[in-house]
Amino acid sequence: MNIINLINMREKIIHLLVQICIFTESISKKTYFSISK
Repeated sequence: MNIINLINMREKIIHLLVQICIFTESISKKTYFSISK
């Protein structure tokens, strides 16, 4: 495995983590709003 592959992997992992964070945040907001109603 060369450096370029490692960098690409890191980019993909970071992107995935960001997606998961956004997804989790949106779900928690929806849950919060439905509880507060």
